[in-house]
Amino acid sequence: MDAKDYIKNLHQANDGFITIAKNQDTWKQQYFNDINKINIKLNTKDTYVSQNSFIKESRQLINLNRLHSIYIDIDCYNKNLTKEAVIYFLEEMYGEIPRPNYLIDSGRGVYYIILINENKKKLAEWQTIEKFLYNKMEWLGADAKCLDATRVLRIINSVNSKNNGKVKILDQYDYNYSIDEILENYIPEIPKYKKAKKKKKGRPRKFVSLFNLYNLYASRIQDIETLCRLRKYNMNGYRETTLFLYRYFSNVFHDDEEKSLDNMLELNSMFTEPLSEAKLINDTESASRYYKDVRYKYSNAKLISLLDITLEEQKELITIISTKEKYRRNNLRRYKENRNEEGKTKKEIEIEVQSKLSKELKQKKFTNKQIAEKLGISESTVKRYLKN
Repeated sequence: MDAKDYIKNLHQANDGFITIAKNQDTWKQQYFNDINKINIKLNTKDTYVSQNSFIKESRQLINLNRLHSIYIDIDCYNKNLTKEAVIYFLEEMYGEIPRPNYLIDSGRGVYYIILINENKKKLAEWQTIEKFLYNKMEWLGADAKCLDATRVLRIINSVNSKNNGKVKILDQYDYNYSIDEILENYIPEIPKYKKAKKKKKGRPRKFVSLFNLYNLYASRIQDIETLCRLRKYNMNGYRETTLFLYRYFSNVFHDDEEKSLDNMLELNSMFTEPLSEAKLINDTESASRYYKDVRYKYSNAKLISLLDITLEEQKELITIISTKEKYRRNNLRRYKENRNEEGKTKKEIEIEVQSKLSKELKQKKFTNKQIAEKLGISESTVKRYLKN
């Protein structure tokens, strides 16, 4: 398999922009929204590809388009383990963890890669699986800094300049995974504990709270991004608060201060009137100082008040919504649940069917009494159907 075929397998949908990066004297990134139009050499030293795609030429979380893979970068040399030992131990773990679609020799370590094709709305679930797999493989040398959705990894057939090792496929497994399947089969306590009232035997409960935490803060991040987009990035009067919240939520979600800072600066650069970066970094510094113990806990009401979020804006958000908007959504959900594709309720459909059958039976010379007995309705109801 050559490098371009590998990229095609990785980015099956071929939608959005992918990043090809090279670290040769300087770090350079190029973006392509058509894999067939990649026109640079890929089998060179220190060449990387983004594992997920983006809506534009910027490899930031705010621009995430689709999720194409789940990955763990295993730096086994830090644990004095050979690659052969890592492969052996991983094979022993299959069943506890999914067998990956690719095990790749990264030059000095091993990449564990699962192929998926999911909407970015699954980011919280994706992050939960990343953390779960990291915990499983930490003893093998899993890199804690390689758990974010904007990561680039080395391309096969390229060369790792640190030891001149060639990046190559060690094992390949042809199977189509989904995030829901992985959660169900390997982290079953997430759906179970969401509904369970009593503590059940099984795996540690920490993954339940971990999932809930990721889900909440992934939604908070997306809501901030959506709000900015709705206001066409004119956040005057709310810039400092918005960016502080964005940095804080990103810190909790990623547990990576550098990446969260980059994400905040990226969002700031999109504002119609960006703030001074130096002052912004200083003014939002507490977002990094206190995130580990989740010091700031903002209610929906508080966030709505801080950012003056209107009811119309709330309709587009995931979690930052008022009681009134939650009530509207519940009513809408119940309305949809009780109606078919044509918008009719079960009762309306029942009446329609009974009316039609009444008329058909009448044409066959049934009496009103006979029709009523056959359909299990009153004679007066039959008369009403026939009259209409």
